[in-house]
Amino acid sequence: MKKELKEKFVTVRLPESVLAQLQAVCESETRTMSAQILYYIKKGLVIKN
Repeated sequence: MKKELKEKFVTVRLPESVLAQLQAVCESETRTMSAQILYYIKKGLVIKN
């Protein structure tokens, strides 16, 4: 039996300096902010997907 995955929404507070760097990376890699944050979370947790 396969479990259905449901998305959860969270609010993240970032310092302005981190936000500016994250936005610059998003623009250079043509990703959305949420996709880039998810990428870093998965990379940090070593989740393959």
